[in-house]
Amino acid sequence: MPVKAASLERALKEKRYIRPWRKGAKHAAFLAFYHQGAITHVGRVKNICVKVGKDDLIGLLPKNEKWGKKEYYTIYDLAYADALKDPIFREGKCLVQSKLRVPFAKFVKAKTVCDMV
Repeated sequence: MPVKAASLERALKEKRYIRPWRKGAKHAAFLAFYHQGAITHVGRVKNICVKVGKDDLIGLLPKNEKWGKKEYYTIYDLAYADALKDPIFREGKCLVQSKLRVPFAKFVKAKTVCDMV
């Protein structure tokens, strides 16, 4: 999942990842964080709160970001979020522009981001 520096920092420090809510979104037991051309961290999801109103997240949403002005959000509480021993870099023309779901076995075997697309 592509993340900006502030979101990644929150996931690592507070063990919480917030993203805009999307109707019909599917959730997974693990989140991999794609930042600056590489998957650098992975987190285990402990709890998911779906369709949380923005009024309940005062002080947690970025005021200057478009996504920080949505009406509802999904909050992932993480059991842990750690750096990968070997980051998975983007090589070639594969881009991650939104959430990408892959089986865990495929993720573990991937040497590059293109291996997961």
